[in-house]
Amino acid sequence: MGSEAFDVTVVIPAYNEAARIGAAIDCVRQQTRPAAEILVVDDGSTDDTAERALALGARVVRKSNGGLSSARNAGLREARSHWVAFLDADDRWWPDKLARAFAAHEAQPDVDLIFSDYRVVYDGARALGSALDAIPQYRPVARRRVAPDTLVLGRDSLLAALVAGNFLLTSTLVVRRDFVLRNELFYDESLPSLPDYHVSEDIEWFLRAARNSDALLVERILTDYNRHSGNISGSAGRLKYGDVKLGERVVAAPERYGATTVERFRAIRPAHLRESAVLYMRELDFTRARSVARQAFRERASIAGLAILALAALGDTVIGRYGARAARSLWRLS
Repeated sequence: MGSEAFDVTVVIPAYNEAARIGAAIDCVRQQTRPAAEILVVDDGSTDDTAERALALGARVVRKSNGGLSSARNAGLREARSHWVAFLDADDRWWPDKLARAFAAHEAQPDVDLIFSDYRVVYDGARALGSALDAIPQYRPVARRRVAPDTLVLGRDSLLAALVAGNFLLTSTLVVRRDFVLRNELFYDESLPSLPDYHVSEDIEWFLRAARNSDALLVERILTDYNRHSGNISGSAGRLKYGDVKLGERVVAAPERYGATTVERFRAIRPAHLRESAVLYMRELDFTRARSVARQAFRERASIAGLAILALAALGDTVIGRYGARAARSLWRLS
């Protein structure tokens, strides 16, 4: 696959990542096809993240704290290469990640988005196997093989699957910078993150990007996605309810997302609500589960919805909470 540099800027957003920025930069340095540039966006850190990154030879852009979307946008604007790859400071690339992304580009040069498979690491305990194989929303996506380990994912099919739930990972993304600028594909810095829901900047961006391009997928695990108790996605119920709120934003802006995506979100809304309620219950948050389940049943009555509402209502009592906690403790002991 060659060892000459790939004309890509690796953007690493970082807020108080002094403890991890060295390992992130190191995994980029170890790539079999080097990156043209490593750009660390210091998002208003109060530790010595920037100084450590500079000492390791990265270019550093300092800015006031604005969050992940703001940091990624700064990286897109400051990048000097034709391509941009994102790496969150706590994720890690495998050594051939950029080489295989470049090979995928050579197999289908007209596609502007390149992703790969990945695996999830929970609190340092490495999960086995492909993340995409384990995510049902990915399975129906239409695909066409263009190289032994590279697929083209059709944009309409990809959009339909993303409405059901996200399965792509930004730390696997390589995107043509001109494609971003031409289509004004900057990350939305206004998305809400509240105690009961978080609207993911990743899936919102994917929905807009996939309107304008098919995607290449390298069918190899090339990234470790580290999830831990501090991740914003730690609450599955909160994140799934964020999909409901994202749907509301999509429906309110058809010119931004497209009429087909709007109709898909309208159709799937009751299912998203029911799934949110179930996930909240698994987390023993029965009050939020009951509220969301009631909303789902009011919007579309069904036997499944009634059963979820009944379970949430039962759990949202002193006896129900005690029983659920006892059952979970017994399950963990077993």
